[in-house]
Amino acid sequence: MHEIVLGLANLNNKYGKLKNNLSNKEFKKIILKKKKTLVDTAILYKNSTYILRRNKDKIKIISKLPNLDLRKNLSHQIHKYFFNHLKKIGLKKIDTLLLHYPDQLFQKNGHQIYPILTDLKKKKFVDNIGYSLYEDKNLISMVKNFKPDVIQFPLNILNTRFTSKKNINFLKQNNIRLQVRSIFLQGILLNLNKINHEFSFLKKYSKKIEKFSHKNNIGVMDCCINFIKNQKYIDQIIIGCNSATQYDAIIKSIKGNKKSYPKLNLSHKELKQIDPRKWK
Repeated sequence: MHEIVLGLANLNNKYGKLKNNLSNKEFKKIILKKKKTLVDTAILYKNSTYILRRNKDKIKIISKLPNLDLRKNLSHQIHKYFFNHLKKIGLKKIDTLLLHYPDQLFQKNGHQIYPILTDLKKKKFVDNIGYSLYEDKNLISMVKNFKPDVIQFPLNILNTRFTSKKNINFLKQNNIRLQVRSIFLQGILLNLNKINHEFSFLKKYSKKIEKFSHKNNIGVMDCCINFIKNQKYIDQIIIGCNSATQYDAIIKSIKGNKKSYPKLNLSHKELKQIDPRKWK
């Protein structure tokens, strides 16, 4: 079974178009369900620091560095961000550190970033280093020149831009762990009835999903998760939720038997529209 990671972008924070929020109380209910919970956070997620510190013995952390100023001392910046992060949470190390803006590797002075990350790993402050991506335009070159342990990317029933046979084979041949996020497109796929004019182009896809769901007697959540479960190359699935009850429902669906799912393919133009970086 794929390893589950709890995404914390909405912990104590109204997140995304739907303003989803996971309260401290619901977060604690989730992490009490097992000995250790792997969570996905970021250094800039200020609203989650306090609750993470209070529960540091129950979690393992994947975190992300913010955008770096390539004109200034990169070693100083990265160490300051990273070690302040550790101090605030009360940890001596974390599981994984990701570069949130990996395109910076190819910009002036950007090549200096990778040795700093590998040094943190060598000194055992992190177990893994990697990159959080939105698109795959530099993927092959990035891995060849700055080999990571982990690649994190968005994947859902609508967005399959990373999953070409070439990409997946290359990543697996290089023994890179694959984490997928945004499996519900920040919750939008679970709330298709709330689609506004900005996402009106999704209506034709929502009708296909609803028709498939009705025909196969399964919910929209199961349609989305069935797609993810059928991607055998995935190592870890990052899930976001609003409550412990929703978390349990997602886990139950993931643990269920693999089933079919509606085949949906967005055009290149439409894919650009579901890039959260471009949302107002």
